[in-house]
Amino acid sequence: MIKGFEDAFMYVQSRNVALCKELLENSNVTMDKVYIYMYQNECQDFYNAFFEKDRRIYRVNELFTDEQIDEFFSAGIDDIENLIDVCERYEAKCPHELMLTYNILTKAFDAEYEYEDFMLDEDMGLVERYENWVNKCQPKL
Repeated sequence: MIKGFEDAFMYVQSRNVALCKELLENSNVTMDKVYIYMYQNECQDFYNAFFEKDRRIYRVNELFTDEQIDEFFSAGIDDIENLIDVCERYEAKCPHELMLTYNILTKAFDAEYEYEDFMLDEDMGLVERYENWVNKCQPKL
């Protein structure tokens, strides 16, 4: 691995967690977990998140105003661009899909990466793929 890449890559991910925590704090909302979904390819970027509290999933549109959501998604897209920049700077392969989970209570972090672009091979759309991840996380609660 190229020296410095792992630190820079983790920094971008930690910024995403901080972005979610800041959104919660600015809205005086407390949650137990944050789930962050990022997707990028040459044609599009997609960013979304959902939250968990007391074994229940909450989506951003259930918790925040339209203005807060717009700012949140805009900052998330900027973080996707930062991720791409880090990978290009270190000449590392950039994942197309990232699914990040952060437990606010225990501070445990987990990440799943997909380096193959599923949009090239699947009939499933991006939003449907995101919804499948939300549904996949639900039974774990």
